[in-house]
This record gives sequence, structure tokens and C-alpha cells, in this order.
Amino acid sequence: MAKKKEQELKELETALGEREKALNERESKFSAAFDEREIGLNDREAALEKREAAVADREQALAQADFSLEEEAVQGLSEADHDLIDEAATAYGIDAEFILNANIDRATGDAVILTAGGSRVRYAAGDKVVPLDPIQVDGVVRKKMKPVTGAGRKQDKK
Repeated sequence: MAKKKEQELKELETALGEREKALNERESKFSAAFDEREIGLNDREAALEKREAAVADREQALAQADFSLEEEAVQGLSEADHDLIDEAATAYGIDAEFILNANIDRATGDAVILTAGGSRVRYAAGDKVVPLDPIQVDGVVRKKMKPVTGAGRKQDKK
């Protein structure tokens, strides 16, 4: 009976050793998988930090670009540019109140004017031009319309 108990004890120890070995293998697999996930998370965090740094750099560059555009707008046009725009407006018969936008084309040196009537005109110093029609200057139709008669006429409500 003692031999039988010793044999059972050895079998239990062997089974326990095998189980312990399987648990150790399983634990090593899980720790390896956890390490891989941890590495993956670290990589993701590093990538996220890089993206955040890139966004911050872009925002800073954009702020500097906006600042330079604001400086350019503040500097605006020179006195000679204003004189050329005034000369163009006079040549085309455009009052200052009907000029939506006026600028100088730096490539050609021409004055470019956009009117309230939707016309865009170019003017080089000393050009002979034909003045714009009033509707091209201010966009107001001055032509008297015929009264609407027949089916299209709205009836007064009583």
C-alpha cells in the first residue's frame, strides 16, 4: 500500500509539474503578447506625439503667415498706386462709392477695379478707354419697364 501511495504521489507530482510547465508557457505567451501590445501602445503614443508636434508646427507657421499677410495689408498700396487707381476711376467714369475693390497687378503694373455693377476693368497709365455705362458702374437698372398686363399681373387684394 505504501508503494501504491508513493506511485500515486509521483504521478501527482508529475501531473503537477506538467501543469506548472503549461502554466509557465501560457504565462510567457501572455506576457509576450502584453509586451507586444505595450510596444504597440508606445508606438501609437509616439506617433500621436509626432502628429501633435506637426500640428503645433503648422499652427505656428500659419500664424506667422497670417501675420505676414496682415503686415502686407497694412503696408497696402503706395501713393503712386492710389494715383493710378484714381486715374483709372476717372477715365472709366467710376465714382469712389461704387468701387468694391481696387488693386495693382504687380506683374503688369495695371490698375484693376471691381465696380458695384460687377464690371472688372484694367487700366494702364495713359490708356484711352471708353467710360462704362451707369449700370456697369453701380448696378442700378434705370430703364423704365413696361407694365405687366394679362395673366401675369397681380390683382389687388380686397
